[in-house]
Amino acid sequence: MSAASTNTFELTCFWFIVVDREQKARRRYRVAQLVDYKNKTYAEVSRWFETLFQEYSVVKVGKGTIPSKLKKYPYIKY
Repeated sequence: MSAASTNTFELTCFWFIVVDREQKARRRYRVAQLVDYKNKTYAEVSRWFETLFQEYSVVKVGKGTIPSKLKKYPYIKY
C-alpha cells in the first residue's frame, strides 16, 4: 500500500481547549474538536469557528485526536 493511499483514510482533526468568555466560568475548561474539515464546505468551517470564538476564549490548539488526558473535560458539540 502506498503512502498516498493511506492518507485518504486519515481524518484531519483539530482540537481546542477553551474557556467561557463570562468571568464566572473562566476556570472551567472545555474541549472542542473540528473533525474532517477538508470534507466540509468553507461556509461550514467558517460558521463553526465563528460560533466557537464568539462563545469561548481559546487556550490551546492541537492537531489530531484529542489526547487522553483532555478527555476528562466537558466536550462541546456543534
